[in-house]
Amino acid sequence: MTKRQFDSIVKRAVKYGNLYKKEIEKLEEWCDKKYECNWSDLDCDNIIDSLEFGCGMLKTISFEDFKQEIESNI
Repeated sequence: MTKRQFDSIVKRAVKYGNLYKKEIEKLEEWCDKKYECNWSDLDCDNIIDSLEFGCGMLKTISFEDFKQEIESNI
């Protein structure tokens, strides 16, 4: 790997990592307002696996599945 390749990878990782953090914070804020808790407080494994690298790569989760997971763990 060249210095240029390294710098490019780091730059993209930081850019998308910061974007990820901002978007997750929006979800956490909404969840806290609506349910007065965070999905990690409730051990919502499907949400953690989907949004927090719980099983490696991130995967999508539907709004309905998200709500069902939270509501079944409250």
